[in-house]
Order: sequence, then C-alpha cells, then structure tokens
Amino acid sequence: MVDYKAKAPDVVPGTLAASIENLETGVRMVYDTFGVPYFLQAQMADEGYTTLQDLADRWDSPEKARELGPAALEFNTGSHGYSDKESAFTAMRLKQAVKKATDMTTTMLGVQQQYSQQIGGTQGQQTVLMLQNKRSTMEVEWKKHNNGQAPPAIDEQGSDALIKTIWNACELGTIPTVDLKQVVSHLPDPRTMMTPRKKRTSRDGVVTEFEEEETHLPNEKHEWERTLNIWRNTLLMVIYCFPQVTKLTIEKKDMDSFY
Repeated sequence: MVDYKAKAPDVVPGTLAASIENLETGVRMVYDTFGVPYFLQAQMADEGYTTLQDLADRWDSPEKARELGPAALEFNTGSHGYSDKESAFTAMRLKQAVKKATDMTTTMLGVQQQYSQQIGGTQGQQTVLMLQNKRSTMEVEWKKHNNGQAPPAIDEQGSDALIKTIWNACELGTIPTVDLKQVVSHLPDPRTMMTPRKKRTSRDGVVTEFEEEETHLPNEKHEWERTLNIWRNTLLMVIYCFPQVTKLTIEKKDMDSFY
C-alpha cells in the first residue's frame, strides 16, 4: 500500500520509485527541501513535468499552484486520506517549491535583462559582460571557456554566500580560505544542512545574532567528492569572470588534474 504522505527524509515508496527516478536532480531536491510528498512528485513526473523549469511553469504563479494543486495532484480534502489541515499544509509546501523553482529559473534566465558593466578592467585589458547577477555571468563565462559546454548543474554549483566570498577575494586578486562547512551547494540536500546562530560585534560594540548556512563535514568518499566538486566548479566559474587578474588564470583541465 502506498503511503501518500511520505516525504523526505522518509524512504521513497517502492511503487513510486520508478516515476521519481525520471525527475531531474535539481527539481527533486527542491521538492525534498520543502517536504513535498513523493506521491505528488511521482504524479508530476508521470505527467511529464520532470525539470525545474517544468515545476516553475506548470501553474501561472505559486499562488495558483496552491489554489489548483490539490485537485490536480489529488491531495484535496478526502483524497488519499488527506484531511483539511493536511491538504492546506501540503498546498502551502507546493507553493513554496514552485516559488523556489521560479526564482531559480528566473536567475538562470537573467541574460534577458542583462546590462553592460566592466569588471575591473582598464583600457587594453580583457573585460567581462556583467549580466543581471553573478551566477548568470559565471554560467555564460563557463560556456565561453569550455567550448560551449553547459555549466555545472545547479546542485553542483556553490551557494550565493560561497560565490560572494570567492568573488570578493578575486576582486582583490586572491583566493579565499573557506571552511569546509561553508562549501554549500546552491541546492543543498536538506538532510545535511545546519543553520547555527552566531554573534557578530560591530566596531561600535553592538552585538547582533544571525544564522549562517552550513553543511555537515564530509565523512564518506562520495561526500568528499561532492564537496570538492562544488568548490572546484564555483572557484573556476568565478575566476573566469576576472580575466584581468592574470595571476588567477587557470583552466578546467588544470583543476581536473589537481582534484
């Protein structure tokens, strides 16, 4: 019998596994991050909605997903054992997942709203066309430097915080030292994440608390490989955006041989 409410980190019900295998990694991680039940994921896959873009585009808006999703995916009140509260809560989770997918795909398509900006160049130096945001620029530069090869999958790129750290250092012509716990994917596995509360003291002595996204330290071989892959990809993509900093010049083959 299918558990219609099972969700990450529960085990995927056997009868749904084949359908869920058809989902791209990125969209599946979004579903799991927001606790969307496997039953809903399988239905989306069976109907051909298997990518992040598909999730973003199925409904006209996240609000429409919340309104129409329960009937479309059969988790409205009374269907498959869903109560009023469970249906409403799952609809909210679906809305959150759609919003995340929409935000991420908008970022990836940011080239449509590009503007021209030189990054640190002066006359006679190479410059880079700065797009709507850093990640869009990085992905374009990756393609330029790798014969049109698609950039790494979104879950194999670093988080916005990691990009900011590396970017700020490259602007100064250096490579940062980063704690392994800060090497976080842009689409992390929620089961590996922590958000510890930390304190920061300003020069005026004002203490503020904040949450910092961290991941567990890698233990298994595959965890080390994933961490190093995220670091390598993100570092390389940012360096590509600073051609004028000649001492940072490096190519993918060099990084591949090192890592």
